[in-house]
Amino acid sequence: MSTQKGFVDLMKILSPLLIIFCLSTALLTNCASRPIEITSFPSTLKLNGIDIEFSGYKVDNHILRIDICFDPPSDELWYFGNTSVKIKHQQLLGFGVSRLPENVRPDGYECQTLLYSSNGSVIPSGKAELSIGRLDSSTNDNDIWDCNTAQKNLDEDKTGIVVTCDPAVVGHPGFKILEKPWTMTNDEATRLAEDAFSYTDAVRLNWRFSFLIEKP
Repeated sequence: MSTQKGFVDLMKILSPLLIIFCLSTALLTNCASRPIEITSFPSTLKLNGIDIEFSGYKVDNHILRIDICFDPPSDELWYFGNTSVKIKHQQLLGFGVSRLPENVRPDGYECQTLLYSSNGSVIPSGKAELSIGRLDSSTNDNDIWDCNTAQKNLDEDKTGIVVTCDPAVVGHPGFKILEKPWTMTNDEATRLAEDAFSYTDAVRLNWRFSFLIEKP
């Protein structure tokens, strides 16, 4: 009986502390999951040890262009990978990263434009959220994209996606999606498949930004 009473008394003491711990943990988790809000352009910040300049965006009817410059981790050519944009919960279609040889600034920053479309519709205004999953390095045209490793990663993550490598497909890596869950969009399946490939050099990121797309 005394043991039970001692346990009850101990819980009375610990309960407030446990509540505070749970609340603080929830707040930390919530803060960590929030995107970084960009309120002016250009905005400079440092993430994962990389200096970034969020330069701005431009809406051209059906196309959204997002300009970002960054100080590359090395002298190799680095470009953004596994990116996505949604506006008011509407997922846009990504179709590449635009880069010109002259896009290296005098200060050494690499400048790139991320391109997205709205499946033939006009780009909506409102709060946009940009996610960037990694920086890829690909200076060698003979880079080998390991399809077996990619499929293993997809299976371990239980994505339900089946891929096959196809050199005829333009892009890095060149692959086709053979199977995917029927509830998954083609754009989502493509992003997951790209992220599953084993890259020669890659810096894994979890960058999330939010900014306002204003009406023209």
